[in-house]
Amino acid sequence: MNRGAEGADRTPVPYPRRHPFTAAPGALGGVGDAILPQNLFNTDSAMNRQSDYSAIRPDVIDHPFLGRGYETYDQKKYRILDNQYLTTMIGTGALGVLAYFSIFLSIFLVAFRVARNRGGDSASIAIAIAATTVALALGSGLFDLLAFPQIPYLLCFFAGFAVVLSWELAPEPAAAQARGAVLRTPTPSLPGPARAQ
Repeated sequence: MNRGAEGADRTPVPYPRRHPFTAAPGALGGVGDAILPQNLFNTDSAMNRQSDYSAIRPDVIDHPFLGRGYETYDQKKYRILDNQYLTTMIGTGALGVLAYFSIFLSIFLVAFRVARNRGGDSASIAIAIAATTVALALGSGLFDLLAFPQIPYLLCFFAGFAVVLSWELAPEPAAAQARGAVLRTPTPSLPGPARAQ
């Protein structure tokens, strides 16, 4: 029994038991209706996202490779695009989309290499970074990822973490290999009496 300075009894108060699947009464019906097959593509959000493709088609056809210029498409003036790939396609064209996607690909490949070649906690962290990178790459098709500054900052944090984890996997620089080769060369034997064997 724990007693404080005043001598009062400080026994812990048990928390009330909670049921693991507690939800508001209307929540299950609303979620259930949203995931029905006939409602997946007929919601306002899905229809607006589908209409984005036809709305930007003229701009993409006019400037397919380099786009019309970074940040020249005013989403407040024309329409809000809930797809980072479409926003990047209008602004920087196909080359910009490839560059944007290569960011995710490079982070994923570094994390994958760490997960494959190291064990323990480093591999677990690298798998989490790889999964996060895939989720953000897929999420870019569902919302304008660069419009929310915390998401790119988080991506850069994970990229830096993956690089730090891969630091020990980096090949030795050529200068260090050359120095090591010079140090490892056997020294010539000096002429003299034959050594006893």
